[in-house]
Amino acid sequence: MAQPEADVYGQTFLLADYPAVSIREWARLIREKRGARRIRSIPIPVLRAAGVLGAIVERMGLGYAPLTSLRVSNTTTDVAYDASPLEAIVGRLPFSLEEDVDRTITWIKAAVV
Repeated sequence: MAQPEADVYGQTFLLADYPAVSIREWARLIREKRGARRIRSIPIPVLRAAGVLGAIVERMGLGYAPLTSLRVSNTTTDVAYDASPLEAIVGRLPFSLEEDVDRTITWIKAAVV
């Protein structure tokens, strides 16, 4: 720990990686490391329209809709938190995002075999 215990006692810290990374960037890195094909994107207006239809289906009691307005909102809203208080205490993270992706892919391959 980079800070004395007295500096952190009684405080709440959000646990997060830093620096912040977008889901798109993270997915692109995973795709490149896996040698997978290009990630397809659906235009946001199409997603929103599908979400509205899904919400209507659920409200009418016609069944479960995998995509609703709420889900579209949740998955298209950027969420980036200021992790600088955590970084000041913890210091440099032990792995970079690229190293994390490499280690995770190695772990998944080992688990699948």
